[in-house]
Amino acid sequence: MPQACGKEKVVRAVTRCKKMRAENQGIIQGPARPKSAPKIPAGNPWPTKLMLWDAREPTRTPKMLTLIVFPPAMGLKSPSPFSMKAIALMQMSGLKYKIKAGDPRKAPKKKLPILIDGDKTIPDSTHIQAYLEKELGVDFDSWMNPEQMAIAQSFRCLCEDHLYWVGVYVRWIENADYAKAEFFGKVPPLMRNFVFNMVQKQVRTALYGQGMGRHTSKEIHAFGATDIKAIADFLGEKPFFFGDTPGSIDAVIFATLINNLVPKTPFPPEGSVRSYPNLVAYCERFNERFDMPGV
Repeated sequence: MPQACGKEKVVRAVTRCKKMRAENQGIIQGPARPKSAPKIPAGNPWPTKLMLWDAREPTRTPKMLTLIVFPPAMGLKSPSPFSMKAIALMQMSGLKYKIKAGDPRKAPKKKLPILIDGDKTIPDSTHIQAYLEKELGVDFDSWMNPEQMAIAQSFRCLCEDHLYWVGVYVRWIENADYAKAEFFGKVPPLMRNFVFNMVQKQVRTALYGQGMGRHTSKEIHAFGATDIKAIADFLGEKPFFFGDTPGSIDAVIFATLINNLVPKTPFPPEGSVRSYPNLVAYCERFNERFDMPGV
């Protein structure tokens, strides 16, 4: 018995070393992808078994995928909800890939993330998900019924088209010094204020154009509090957004919440993820399940 225990420790140690070596080389792989997914029982709109991937085989096996995201900051592998969403999708896919920090000014659509597959460049996290599904055979949501798909789309819009802008306002306008230190700390002091003020002006313009920047701080905080409460109320005590089975909406929800939870940005209590134990537990559960890098 002692020999067996010793052997198991050696195996675990070797496994950890291999994982650390791969991460040092920039190679990451999510949890192993099952070869086939269990069948969905007829008439069961709320499946309880893991059906994250469908039974289709990939149309081809990529040599190595590269995900280009914003560089690490604020305690996260990438401080962008969309970059974190793309990382979460890659972890959920089980495919091998590399994470590389990039510059949005050099991106095709002047924004990140971007997925590189050979000579193909796929910008935008939503397009990345579609590419993984259509080209590489990963289907995150095959188990969902139409009602669930509609609910998922609604919460996706809530996170990406509304709550996201609350976060932008709190981070770049209300906590400017923190954002300046995190994003421009390496810029020479004489240039730092000039560069930050230029970027902040662009952020203000974007906020005003989107509409969020036309409201008062109190009103913006109320928007955020309502959105966070809606997520907490719908999640309840479920392990993932629709129950035991995670889907692509969980990548969106996790990426949104973790950008509220980890950075030292003082969100008002009513709009803070920390005010909801079920949301904190959800982030921890997702992180543990999919071994999120840099979280």
